Parts: sequence; C-alpha cells; structure tokens
Amino acid sequence: MNDTLRRWCHLSAIAGGLIWLAAGAAAPSGPPTLALIERLLLLAALVLVPLALALLAPAGPRERTLYRAAVIAQPPAALLAAGALWLPPGPLAALLAAGWLLLTGLLGLLGLLRLAARGTLAPAELSLDAGLLFVPVGGLWLVVSRYGAQPLGFSDTIVALTAVHFHYAGFAAPILSGMIGRRLAPAGLARRVYAPAALGLVAGVPLVALGITFSRTLEIGAVALLAASMAGVALVALAAVVPRMRRPLARALLAISSLTALLTMALAVIYALGGRAGVTLTIPQMAQLHGGANALGLALCGLLAWALETEEQTTV
Repeated sequence: MNDTLRRWCHLSAIAGGLIWLAAGAAAPSGPPTLALIERLLLLAALVLVPLALALLAPAGPRERTLYRAAVIAQPPAALLAAGALWLPPGPLAALLAAGWLLLTGLLGLLGLLRLAARGTLAPAELSLDAGLLFVPVGGLWLVVSRYGAQPLGFSDTIVALTAVHFHYAGFAAPILSGMIGRRLAPAGLARRVYAPAALGLVAGVPLVALGITFSRTLEIGAVALLAASMAGVALVALAAVVPRMRRPLARALLAISSLTALLTMALAVIYALGGRAGVTLTIPQMAQLHGGANALGLALCGLLAWALETEEQTTV
C-alpha cells in the first residue's frame, strides 16, 4: 500500500505542476505582488505538499489510516485551494479554502500522533513533526486571506505572506531539514552542527510570526535565529549529505536547494534590518527574490532531490 500511495503522491505532484503552469499562463489580472504570492501558495498546495507526503510513511496503524486519508484527500483539497485563489476574496473563496484547511488539519493531526507515539525529541524527527504541525497554520491564514479579512490591521499582502511563511519556512523547510538529518552519521561534526541548527529552525518559524505581530525587536532576533539555523542545515547538507547521495541529479538538486537557502536567508536578514545593513528591500522585492527563490530553488529542488533519491519509503 505504501508504494501505491507514494506513486499517488508523485502523480498528484506532476498533475499539480501542469495545473500550476497553466494557471500562471491564464492568471487573472491583479496587483502584481499579491498575484505572485498567490502563485507561491498554489505551488505549495499543488506540488510541494504531495512531494513531501511521498517521503513520509507512518509506522503505527492510526498514523497509517490518517496518512492514507491525507494522501487521497490532497488532490481535491489542492483543487479547492486553486479555486479559492482564482476567485476574488469573499465568503465563497474562503469556503473553498476551508477544504485545504481541512487537509492541512489532517497533516497536523498526523504530526501530533507521530510526536506522541515516538516520545523522543531527536532533532531530525522533531523537524518532520514540526513541518506537519505548522502547515495547518498556513491553511488557516489562507482561509483568512481568501475571505479578505485583515486581522490586527494587517494588509492583504501581509496576510497572504503569513500563509506563505507557514507553507514554506513552516512546512517545506523542516521536512527538508528532517530528511537531511536522517542521512547524517550518528556522531561527528556534522551531527553536532546539525542538532542546534535543526532545533533553531523549528523555534524560529513561530518566533518570526510572533515578532512580526507583536515586537520589532523580537522579529529581528527571530529572523536572525531562523536564518542562521537554515544556513547551518544547508551547510551540513552541502558538506555531509550531498556527496553521499546516490543519484547525480539528486546531488545537483539538493546542492541548489542548500545554496538557495544561504541566499534567501541573507535576504531575510537584510530585509529585517530595514536599511541598517546599508541595503533596503521592499515587500515586492522580497516576494520576487526571497519568495520566488525559496519556492523554486529551496523547496521544489530540495523535495525533487529526495523524490529521486529515496527509492524505499522512509518511516515517519
């Protein structure tokens, strides 16, 4: 059954990629920055989530049942998300987006069951837990965005960017970090560098969101923590994981993903400092440079690398 579900995930990702390309060619007009952000959300729902799900095969019976339900529900839920992003904000768009929220809720429950069943806080496994637990927050903010609500006075762009944050930094990055950690030797320098970096990544995701909401000082510190942590994981991957991967294309894709992480985290720090580094980046520039590179370079290339490399299913 696991092989069948994994193939289903890969077929869903391929079909989703074709839909994503077609949607881009026929995208309705709108504010360019917001349209780009919505394209990033659509890529996550149609392509990145099924690629990540293909890497995760639960061990326990309850987890297997929930995992199977999530894998089967992902394609229709992604199509509902696509419809929500196509429609103008309002109750109907929010109702469609709620289908995606339900799917991400299943993933969050899977992460919770996995964490409870395992009972350990090994950094690689905790990273996988965190990816599953964070993504429902992204699903919730997608519903808020498609309804057109502006909680706490946030603009439409910031609301949509919050949904992006929890789909990419909150979901894709921890999943990739967990896969990298699983390939490391039990001891050694790479493992010693990886452990605090992986834990910092998990902590940094919610701290960045809290900082943006409540405290400029916290935001800067959280961005620095997240950037340093992701850079640490990326350097470990380049030094200790990429050379050991069996397939040349997988090595190239994971190297691109890791190098992209170094670039995008530098951009995040520059943006958080707000000109104190001598360079000022605007939200539209960050959406194009940071968001686009994270989506295509870090997340997509990284997940494709593991799709190619992992012939046997991993155990969640």
